[in-house]
Amino acid sequence: MWIDLDSRFQLNQSRALGSGGFAEVYAGWDNQKNEEVAVKIIKKPYRELTSEEKSDINQEIIFMSNIKHDRCVNLIAKGTFYMPIQKQS
Repeated sequence: MWIDLDSRFQLNQSRALGSGGFAEVYAGWDNQKNEEVAVKIIKKPYRELTSEEKSDINQEIIFMSNIKHDRCVNLIAKGTFYMPIQKQS
């Protein structure tokens, strides 16, 4: 089942790729670039996150925004509750 996150990104809710401490990762689609992406979804609503969890998420966004390397996935954009990233083949 595809879900529109915004006008650019869609999420395939039936294709979970992984899960971690505060987020789940799903297969997604970038309508602007016409390519498959991975979409990291924060598990809890942002307002329910502790200040430490918010800080961890913000640090990850900053880190992913600044690093560019062939062996690292790139952050494509920043949403309010999701992070679209490159999908590794």
